[in-house]
Amino acid sequence: MTEKQAKEICVLYGFDPDKVGKAFVRVAGDYAEPVRAALEAAAKDLKPCMNDNIGNLKKLAAFLKNDKFGADPSERATCLIGVNKLLPNANWVEVEARFDGMELPDAVTEMLNTAKQWAPSNQAYLKDTPDKRLLVLLKGRVSMGIAGVAKTEIYELIHYFHDKKIDFNLLSDSPTNDRGKRLRNINRYRLAAPAMNAFAGIASWGPGDAADKSAETNVRNHLLKHVLDDDQQPGQKALEWAEEPQHWWTLLKIELTFGDVRRLLPAISKQVSNLFEPSAGDNAKLPLSKTRDFLNLARPPNMTKPFEDFICDRYLKAYQEFALKSAKNFLRGMVGCDKAYGHTVGIYMGAADNVFLFGRLDDAGTKLELSSSYVTPSLDSKFKSAEELWALSNK
Repeated sequence: MTEKQAKEICVLYGFDPDKVGKAFVRVAGDYAEPVRAALEAAAKDLKPCMNDNIGNLKKLAAFLKNDKFGADPSERATCLIGVNKLLPNANWVEVEARFDGMELPDAVTEMLNTAKQWAPSNQAYLKDTPDKRLLVLLKGRVSMGIAGVAKTEIYELIHYFHDKKIDFNLLSDSPTNDRGKRLRNINRYRLAAPAMNAFAGIASWGPGDAADKSAETNVRNHLLKHVLDDDQQPGQKALEWAEEPQHWWTLLKIELTFGDVRRLLPAISKQVSNLFEPSAGDNAKLPLSKTRDFLNLARPPNMTKPFEDFICDRYLKAYQEFALKSAKNFLRGMVGCDKAYGHTVGIYMGAADNVFLFGRLDDAGTKLELSSSYVTPSLDSKFKSAEELWALSNK
């Protein structure tokens, strides 16, 4: 581009080439004829985007020169004209500067030729902070591709949020900047547990965080932790509520005799003997009101594997089925994102007897499985630990 041509471009975009446009004219030689031609052809459409800032013209010329955004300058100019139609109040200069890749031209074409059911949703989505939301949309296209589904699924997700009146701001990146994992996960739950539909609950346990990735180990780990306050299992955190085991002993109708203790926990049998009715001997049953006192003495390192196996043999199936029944008959439910790790999406449910349940999709993303079940003094606090995406109802 010659200096004369650069001055003509300045005038087309509303700048005085001998004053504010001097810097642009000085670098005219950096731009080949295709860039000059594209600048000239797009001037009518893109002049309003300059906002009386010569820096925007320089950024525009650099964008048209950069082949990462399309096959040639004219196509890149067409792309930005499209962005301007979609986002009349957006700073598209920032959009192009912050996103590296070919998603922008493709996304603009898709939205300008969008299916009728998407158009109102896209318009509503892009109404507020449009440049930031366009960036989320572009990342979403990439994310859907990574997940192995059509990139246009991002528009289905936006349409879903609009249709169900869910806050669009929840479609942002997570606090951990997970490169779209949050969007992928939300989309999976959109299909598995949609809002406004009767949710049937969760029909089976999954592996959760079990080291061997088996559902059986996960259920056993949860029973030992929440029923026996046995926190020696791999990956298990300490019990949050000291009174929880006593509630499980009541719910599961757990019975323990002094003879069981003498046989399975001989090291503490003398210490706990005063918790049993002495006149009944080995047949004396532990009063439920004494559960916490008993577990204070039976906890690790005094816990034995034979005692763990004894409890599991008798009550694991009851614990497992109680949790699944609670998950079916839940009183409150939602799909939510963990506030600390925003890409972790799951099913949060509260049931009778203050039972809290958490479920998530399996690795294939096709089956909902129960990950954990425990009694809490406050279901409300558990729900507040997550960011609600949408509510679930079993009605």
